[in-house]
Amino acid sequence: MDLRRIQIFVAAATAGSFTVAGTRLHLSQSAVSQQIRLLEEELGEELFIRSSRCVKLTAAGKRLFPAAQDLQRTWIRFVDDAKPPPKRALEGRIAVGTSAAATAFLWAGFYRGFGLEHPGVEMDLRTMAATRASIDSVQSGELDVAFVPLPLTLPGIEECVLGSQQALLCVSSTHPLVGIERVTAQQLDGERFVIYENSMSIRWLADQFFKRERLRPKIVMESNDTHFLKAMVEVGYGIGFLPDWSIEREVAERRLAVVPIAGKPLQQKLGVIFRRRGTSKAGQAFVAFCKAHTHLLPVTAR
Repeated sequence: MDLRRIQIFVAAATAGSFTVAGTRLHLSQSAVSQQIRLLEEELGEELFIRSSRCVKLTAAGKRLFPAAQDLQRTWIRFVDDAKPPPKRALEGRIAVGTSAAATAFLWAGFYRGFGLEHPGVEMDLRTMAATRASIDSVQSGELDVAFVPLPLTLPGIEECVLGSQQALLCVSSTHPLVGIERVTAQQLDGERFVIYENSMSIRWLADQFFKRERLRPKIVMESNDTHFLKAMVEVGYGIGFLPDWSIEREVAERRLAVVPIAGKPLQQKLGVIFRRRGTSKAGQAFVAFCKAHTHLLPVTAR
């Protein structure tokens, strides 16, 4: 038996009119009349007394009407129970760590997007003194997630690549090296370097270059502050390796210049790390969001 016909029967009996029932069910009067006729043929009994003004239930119709209502209510409950339960809003708290400069330049889009999508999650965003500190804090459980250079391959730690960065040799816009097609290690001998501290990822890339070119740099200043290093290069205190994502504005405004270096580019992957076990649902959701929204990274890091 067609449950749709039961619905039409109940609607017509309640309204006392095929026309009104059709309006409520978004059907024409003729469609309602046809379905009622088919139901009557299926049951072998007349259900309505028809007149030009209204329709009334026959004795058989009155007898079947309560059962039809029960059947319709049962069907409605079945449909409601079959629907998947509504998703509960994600709640909780996550602690995310990375360097101060990277938070401002690289990951701000992730923080904003995730926060808007999951307003019930409190984000504790921590700027770490060094990459090693971020790694140690994830391993100890102090941080749920950290943005770091990859690969690391640490026991008990999962990692996911999101983008990359390149260390570029930057000088002031008036430096004599500006305009040279490809700078060699010999031309850098004796230059004053302002550079990241040993614990910073860009310093690792810079040290690769020094080792590769057998250059003993004259380091006159070290810092973990990207803004400070950029400022010291801009005023001509020295030259230094800076991440590509941090200098777009300064280069566009011709306050800094990038000097091409000989040999292979100094690049490394970037991404998130988190504990293989014990990461909260909020932390897992944050990682999943980052993986699905890499378009939120600056163009240079994609």
